[in-house]
Amino acid sequence: MPVIDFDFGQELCDQVAKELDFVCSFMGDRGTIMASSDRERIGKVHNGAARIMRGEVDEFVATAEEAAKSSGMREGITVGVDFEGKRKSISAITTTIDSVNTVIVNVSQAMGANG
Repeated sequence: MPVIDFDFGQELCDQVAKELDFVCSFMGDRGTIMASSDRERIGKVHNGAARIMRGEVDEFVATAEEAAKSSGMREGITVGVDFEGKRKSISAITTTIDSVNTVIVNVSQAMGANG
C-alpha cells in the first residue's frame, strides 16, 4: 500500500468542515480514523471502513435510521481511496445521504491524487 499523507487528509477534512459543515474523516488500513474534522474520532476504528479495507464491500452507506439506532454511527457515506489500482485509504463524509454523494467523490479523488 502506498504511503498516505494523513496531514494532507487532515487539511482536506478541515476545509470540508469549514466550507460545507460536514464531518470528514480518513481511515488507515484497519479502518482506524487517522484524520478527521471531528478530532475526538481520531484513533477510533470505523467499522464501515474496516469492512471496506477487508474487501467485504466497496462502500458503506449509513442511513439516518441506522445512525439513530447506533451510539457511534453517523449518517453518511464511506468509500475507498484508490491510487494506481490499489486501495490506500478510506474516506467518509457524514451528512445527509442526499448531500454527500458529489462531495465524497471529489474528496476521495483529491486524496488519491496526493498519493
